[in-house]
Parts: sequence; C-alpha cells; structure tokens
Amino acid sequence: MKQSAHSTSVICVLTTLLLLANTLLLAQAPQKMSYQAVIRDAEGELIRNSNIGMQVSILQGSAGGTAVFVERHFPTTNENGLVSIEIGDGVNVTGSMVEIDWTEGPYFIKTETDPGGGNNYSITATTQLLSVPYALYAETGGTPGPQGETGVGIESVEDNEDGTFTLYFTDGSSFTTPDLTGPMGNIPDGNLPGDLLIWSGETWVAAQPGMPIVTTKVITNITENSAESGGEVVQQGSFPITERGVTWSTSENPSLQDHDGMTSDGSGTGTFTSMLTGLEPGTNYYV
Repeated sequence: MKQSAHSTSVICVLTTLLLLANTLLLAQAPQKMSYQAVIRDAEGELIRNSNIGMQVSILQGSAGGTAVFVERHFPTTNENGLVSIEIGDGVNVTGSMVEIDWTEGPYFIKTETDPGGGNNYSITATTQLLSVPYALYAETGGTPGPQGETGVGIESVEDNEDGTFTLYFTDGSSFTTPDLTGPMGNIPDGNLPGDLLIWSGETWVAAQPGMPIVTTKVITNITENSAESGGEVVQQGSFPITERGVTWSTSENPSLQDHDGMTSDGSGTGTFTSMLTGLEPGTNYYV
C-alpha cells in the first residue's frame, strides 16, 4: 500500500507500507501493529541512515475524525531509506491501544513526519485501515459459536498388494482406490558411474552431457524499485561459462528471449550477485 502527501512546506515524500498483525495468539494478543515507511527528500532521493521524528495517530470515523490514540517515534532510516516501527510501542501522547473498540470503525492511520528528527512535522499522510486488526479485535470480539459436528477421519489403510489400497473410516465405511501402479521405466544400457537419469515422460534416459548445474538465491533487500538475487554456478559442464545472471518479467517463466530485464554478472563457476533495478512499485515480477 503506497501513500504520499504534499503541502506547501513539504521537504520530502513519504511512502508507507502498513503491515497488520495477522496472527491470532492463544494467549493475550499484543497491542501492536507493524509499520514501515520509505523516506525521500524533495528531489526524490532516499534519506539514508538518518534520525527522523514521527507522530502516529489512529483516527475514528473519517480521515479528519477524532484521534483515539496518538504516540511518537524517533526511528532511524536504513541504507534503503526504510524505517520500521511498532504502533503501540512509542512514546504515548494520548489514548490507549487497549481501549480501542475496533468494531466502532472505520479507523484511519495518520502519520506526521519530521525528517530532521524532531517534532516539526512537515509531512502528513492519512490512510484508512481497510480491515480490522483481528488479533486485537479477537480479545473483545463476539461470543464463540457452537461446537461443530465431529468429522469423519481415516482410521486405517490396507495395502491390497495389487496396486490398490482400502481406506477404513471412523464411521465404519470404507473405500478402495483404483490401481495406483505407475509405469515402470526402462533403465538405458551402457550408463557410466555418476550418470544422471531423468524421466522423459515415457522412459528413463541419461541426462545429456555438457549441461551446467546452477542454483539461485532467495530474493532479498527488496526496496521500492529494486531487489537483490543471484546464485551459484556449481558445475560448468562441458563448455566454459561465458556469462551469468538473472532475468525477470511481469509474465511467468522469463527467458533470455522474453524478459523485462536482465543482469550480466561475470562468467565462470562460483557465486554471483544480481541487482534487479527499474522495478515498478505494486507490481508482481517473476525471476
């Protein structure tokens, strides 16, 4: 979710990402919500590794409604201009998260930011909470519903030794599966020790020589317009590795011929790091 606000005294742009706590705890739910923001200056440059001041208010009824909870935070942006706070864990100004009745919405989150680290707030942004933080609501929610009927489960399974299995259920019924035996592959003759066999769809065949072995890294360091990937060329196969990297696209299965972007990260075996740049906010990419 992206929210930007401007005024005559604006000296930076605030992009916000609201992450609501979506885990219903067995014990008391924590009265907190995770909140992240990317801070930029007037030229659109990230404000990196800097102390900023933030005031967070929860408004009831409308974007200009009554503030039922207000607190202040003094976080530090990271290398990517990102700050992370927990609403409910700041310096309290007024109100209490515990006393908010989430059934009496709608509610809005208002943020005021001072890029200088104080309380001279020059940026204001307000966004509606489109769903109730249900881990918090569950503490004061409605009466639990009636106990449901006991379901039917599998009591035991019998192997009939003919490719079928019989399942016996707790209600006394049973079910015998059709023959589940799959086709037997024919192992090719003349394979050397260490050969890798693959299933062609009809039979087992030896993998063709010369294919490199490559692993990929999990996507990390995701920002508004970039992300980090990479991998490792474990084995080059029969031919030298002249170029390595990753491709990405808004369509599934990007390739060298069909992609929205591609990196070039050296050659040969070993690990490599790939930086995906020029990404659009709010867009799904396949790598």
